[in-house]
Amino acid sequence: MGSTVTNLSPALLLAWDLAATEAATANRSFIDPEHLMLGLLRLADYETPETLTEIGYQIEEARAIVPEITRLLHIFTTLKLDPVLLRRDLRERKTGKLPLLNWNTGPLPRRGSDREPPKVLHRSTESRLVFTFADDLTRRADPQGTTTLVHLLLALLRSPHSHVGAWLRAQHVDVEALLATTQDSLATS
Repeated sequence: MGSTVTNLSPALLLAWDLAATEAATANRSFIDPEHLMLGLLRLADYETPETLTEIGYQIEEARAIVPEITRLLHIFTTLKLDPVLLRRDLRERKTGKLPLLNWNTGPLPRRGSDREPPKVLHRSTESRLVFTFADDLTRRADPQGTTTLVHLLLALLRSPHSHVGAWLRAQHVDVEALLATTQDSLATS
C-alpha cells in the first residue's frame, strides 16, 4: 500500500471537512473512520449547487461538485437507504448514547470541558489507513486518477481498519449489495 494520499476530489475534501466537523462537535481528538462515514452521509444536505454556495463555494465549484455527490447518494437510494437516518444512528453510537457493538475504536474519551478544542483535527491512524486504501483503489484503476467519494465509501466498507461494515450490518443493511452497488458505480465512471 502507498503511504501518501494524493489527488483528492473537491467533493471528497468537503466530506473530509464534514467529518472533521462531526469529530469536533463530538469533542473528539481525532477523525475516526466512523466520522468519515458521517461526512459522506452529511453530503445529503448538499446535493444542490445552492446549498454548496451557502457554505462558501463559488457557483462554478458547486456545479462541479454536485455530480459526484449525486453519484454517491444514488448508491444509497438504489438500496433504499436513507442517509439522514443512518447518520443519526451512527452519530448516537459514536457519541456513546447507544452501544457501539464491539467496535475496537469505541467512543473516544472526551477531553476535559475546560480545554479548548483543537484548531485542526487530524485523522486517526485508522482513518489514514482507510484513505490510503481508497487511494490504492484509485491507483490500481488509474495511476493518475482522482480519489472520489465512491472510492472512500468502498474503502470504508472493505478496509480492515474500519468498522463501518459491521455497523451497517447491525442496521440490517445488506453490506454485500452495498459493496456491489459501490463497485458498479466505480466501474461505470
